[in-house]
Amino acid sequence: MAFELQKHPTQMAHFVAVLVFSPLSIAVVLLRLVAVPRSGRRLGLEDALAAVATLFAVLTNLGGQVAITILNGREISEKIAQSPSDFGHMRRWDMAALFFYMTHSLAVKLSVLALYRRIFGIDRAYRLCIYALAAAQTMLLVIFCIFQPLQCRPSGRYFDFSIPGTCRSEGSVILGFDAPNSLIDFAMVALAWRMIRPLHLSTAVKWRLRLVFGMGMLVGIIGFIKIAITYSPSAIYAFSMASIWTSVQMFVSVLCCCLPALHPFLPTADSWRRIYWRLTDRSSGKHGSAARPWAGAANTPDQIPSHDRIELGSDASGLAQSELVDRPKAVALSHS
Repeated sequence: MAFELQKHPTQMAHFVAVLVFSPLSIAVVLLRLVAVPRSGRRLGLEDALAAVATLFAVLTNLGGQVAITILNGREISEKIAQSPSDFGHMRRWDMAALFFYMTHSLAVKLSVLALYRRIFGIDRAYRLCIYALAAAQTMLLVIFCIFQPLQCRPSGRYFDFSIPGTCRSEGSVILGFDAPNSLIDFAMVALAWRMIRPLHLSTAVKWRLRLVFGMGMLVGIIGFIKIAITYSPSAIYAFSMASIWTSVQMFVSVLCCCLPALHPFLPTADSWRRIYWRLTDRSSGKHGSAARPWAGAANTPDQIPSHDRIELGSDASGLAQSELVDRPKAVALSHS
């Protein structure tokens, strides 16, 4: 059969989205696996969970890609009328992708929670909150593994609409998973911000940490966008657009999970200063140390009066970001 996805814009957009975000997710997790040893920390549970989350993200995209390719630019009703067997095949891939997605959601959250546990687990209250969120996400997966096959009665109707029976709407199924899934994302961000607040770090470092962990809110927001999309009157539009947003959501979640570990590849504040002064030197024609007060030997943190360099825990957080802070506040984020 000829390739005809271009006949349906949302199906073609889904096809392209999968080709873009799957390699990006793999690249991000590979960078993490390279960056962690370079930071002086051994690969651990959170890194393994990040790799598992990426694997299931790719499998989810693969399942959706196969399903959309079977439709091949046609409406679902057309596919049912033309080839009921192809429709059943498409639905099997769709269900597999749904289970892969739920497993990805569990793995990526457990990876972030393992990071929380390693950094902040010395506090009993924080540790209990971390365990509670992990248990909630695990229970969400277990509940859906039990009830998802019961979406249609009899269950065979999910794959063959010619079988008499009833099915719950796709919107109610996505609402039942993505709503609590997104709420857990928001709770994880709120917990991270609460744990960061009492740390004796500079304001700049705290805001950087809030930004890194706060990206998880995007994952939760996308979950509610998907819920709204599923109530579209067009079934194929809802299916394709929800799949596109799922690909975006999984990539953002993998990025949020891996970003704290990518500090060896990220420029520090001093690096940005050096870049800035090189650019200004070139534009002004000045290349001497007078244009750069901290050039040469003065650029070392020990020679800057009343300041220390803080390394945010290559052993603890994997968030080693060099900052200049007041000496009384310079503490290492190391509670492992």
